[in-house]
Amino acid sequence: LALDVPSGGSVRVVLDMGRITAGAVQFAVSAPAGTVLDFSYVEEPITGPAIGPVAPHSGTRYTARGADDHFEVFDVNGFRYAYLLVHGVEGKVSLDHFAVRELLYPWESGASFSCSDEELNRIYTAGIRTVRLNSHDAFIDCPTREQRAWVGDSVVHQMVHLATNCDWRLAWHYLTVGNSPRPDGILPMSVVGEIEADGGFTIPDWALHWIHGIYNLYRFGGDRDAVKALMPTAERILRWYAPYQTAAGLLKDVVEWNLVDWSSVSNADTSAVITAAWARGLREYAELAAWLEERSSQRWAEGLYARVKTGFELFWDERRGSYVDHIVNGAVQPEMSQLAGALAIVSGLAPEERWGRIVDTITDPARVVVRS
Repeated sequence: LALDVPSGGSVRVVLDMGRITAGAVQFAVSAPAGTVLDFSYVEEPITGPAIGPVAPHSGTRYTARGADDHFEVFDVNGFRYAYLLVHGVEGKVSLDHFAVRELLYPWESGASFSCSDEELNRIYTAGIRTVRLNSHDAFIDCPTREQRAWVGDSVVHQMVHLATNCDWRLAWHYLTVGNSPRPDGILPMSVVGEIEADGGFTIPDWALHWIHGIYNLYRFGGDRDAVKALMPTAERILRWYAPYQTAAGLLKDVVEWNLVDWSSVSNADTSAVITAAWARGLREYAELAAWLEERSSQRWAEGLYARVKTGFELFWDERRGSYVDHIVNGAVQPEMSQLAGALAIVSGLAPEERWGRIVDTITDPARVVVRS
């Protein structure tokens, strides 16, 4: 790509990779010594307004030496668009090469999926690529903006590895990396970074997803010693929630950032979603304890779960066929999310004879309302 840099001016080039890529950016340029190349890596085209504080702000500055100007950036950058600003010296400049050496976790063959629906085949392939972009020495939330090891996000990556990759080492490493509880027993919302180090407020339900990761280790790996080593942390997480259980068996006024993954769910006061997520953790922990022949731990978790199951009936809306999101000051509120119904099923709190009605309700396009 030939460029002509004017005196006192600059030339801007936009490079579109065609899709999100992540890895080591490499480039080669023929330019007079002192020419400056400023690269900016973004997910979306820059349209004019300043990008917000949570958008990608990564970039590279390279000053040409006038000969053998080729370079590979040593850190991982994720982006679709690379903006290049060439300035500093008047003259002819040639961008001879620009590419990304993608750094993707290896996928061991042996697991596959195909069907007659080509859209499903494309979704399967896209799902694996998405997770590969987020699989490094740990699972990260995205290849572009943060690249953080969020404890809750990672269980999704773990399950994709278990279903599609015959190399499960990173799936189990997730449990080791996440096993870093605060002094009060709950996990930090992300690990291997300043959030874990400062011990500040957290997303409590992320720790419940980590427990589900242990349950996956039991189901897929069957490693008793590995599961046993993680059980003390799992119990401390579940006990962290216990003081918020009311006489009715439900969780009320749980503190800190109850995110529930950016969904528009009402969690104020007594929450069906948080309660059901905790109940799933109790149920899975009880099954793990039974497998390990730890009867007292099993009885403890089953006792708390039984109280939840009895009280959870308060959230049921017979007319609409699913569970509402929350109760405020003893009054059932009308808000009803897909998550409340789905979690009632996966936690086992909903009687099986209701499952069909719940699925019909939460998957009916005519009922879905989008809120931000």
